[in-house]
Amino acid sequence: MLQKNQLLGSSYPYVIDISIVVLGVALLFGCSQIAIPIQPVPITLQTIGVIFIILTYDTKKAVQTILAYVLLGALGAPMFSGYRGGLAVILGPTGGYILGFILATLVAIPFKKRLDSYSSILKAFVLSTIITFVIMISGLFWLSYQVGLTKALEVGFIPFIIPGLFKSGILSLVLRGIGYLKKRAIKI
Repeated sequence: MLQKNQLLGSSYPYVIDISIVVLGVALLFGCSQIAIPIQPVPITLQTIGVIFIILTYDTKKAVQTILAYVLLGALGAPMFSGYRGGLAVILGPTGGYILGFILATLVAIPFKKRLDSYSSILKAFVLSTIITFVIMISGLFWLSYQVGLTKALEVGFIPFIIPGLFKSGILSLVLRGIGYLKKRAIKI
């Protein structure tokens, strides 16, 4: 009798990996459409999706997911806020934030390895806040190149501080809840 792995072949683990990445891209797409449409940069839930993926996926899948999302959007798929896509979005006012997703993923890897984001709300909050500020600073640099530093701070950084901290807090509670459920599942 054939076992399940023989039936599906050696590609079975890859199917799972690809499915995880596709689900992450779908999460980012959905989060990007939930927005407060302020100009020139809307406040979205993308950062929650990015942080969730960084802190819950293994490093390889997190990088693959974030890169796939950004690449699909850059190639024209309507992945970004307001169902927009294309190089014009990457080169526009929001491009620094979107590229900051990649930078934040790479910056978070050493922190993630040292701190278990499931073990405490404070650790999850600190990691989420670090990732949030990496994205915000990346966006600030790009936006300041386009509109000047003062204007970029005024419209692309300061309005994002409180929502960013709020999102980090919410995500910290979610991550702690996942950690609790993981512990309970192991004991059962």
